[in-house]
Amino acid sequence: MSLNSNLYKLNALAFENDMMKTLLILGSNSDVGKACASRFASEDFHIILASRVQNEDQRTLANDLSQSFGVNTEWVYFDALQTDMHHAFYHSLSTKPEVVISAFGILGDHTLALDDYEEAARITATNYLGNLSALHIIAKDMEERKAGTIIGISSVAGERGRKNNYIYGASKAALTNFLSGLRARLATSNVHVITVIPGFISTKMIAGMSTPKLLTAQPDEVADCVWNAYIKRENVVFVKPIWKRIMWFIRSIPENVFKKMDL
Repeated sequence: MSLNSNLYKLNALAFENDMMKTLLILGSNSDVGKACASRFASEDFHIILASRVQNEDQRTLANDLSQSFGVNTEWVYFDALQTDMHHAFYHSLSTKPEVVISAFGILGDHTLALDDYEEAARITATNYLGNLSALHIIAKDMEERKAGTIIGISSVAGERGRKNNYIYGASKAALTNFLSGLRARLATSNVHVITVIPGFISTKMIAGMSTPKLLTAQPDEVADCVWNAYIKRENVVFVKPIWKRIMWFIRSIPENVFKKMDL
């Protein structure tokens, strides 16, 4: 067999493997979810959009991805709070994904949550328990296949409890620790888990809030960070490196001082 023939077969195999790559985005209706969909579609990933919100916006996103990048797209229903449906949801997918990005979450109303347990529970169930349920199911499948990448979007709010948003922060702290343990568990199975930690993101979640430009990322920046972390097989990444230094400083403040600060 000629060298050219061998090279042709290798190139054909590489092309076939590229065509088989599939990304599942949990929370594809979020601004970060949409940006990640576009970023990975530009790298020839087949995209599965999964969200609770089923509207014309998601249909348009799916069509735009297909037309702009020539990739296959699917649009499926996923609700983080319907944990009893997660097993059926995942195993009904036409293709099992090589990469999963969890981009869903809510800020909630901290003031309301102080007096209303239902609001506190909604924040916790969405940001943490929904991930616990869905990602455990996905992790088991990837572990059996001995391949895959799980990427979770957490928050700097989970780095230390602050009195102004500790319920949201606690849910993100739980997510960060869950991803850390999952990463250690799956390390011997060739399944990689990445924790992405943004600070402020200019999205509809914080619409109306005034945030420092230096500390605020755009959704496309987050998507680029996610892609680079995936390629480099990073473990934990801060979207804006300055946040890593800020959180190191905040964590180093003695508790007796920290509890008196208005953060």
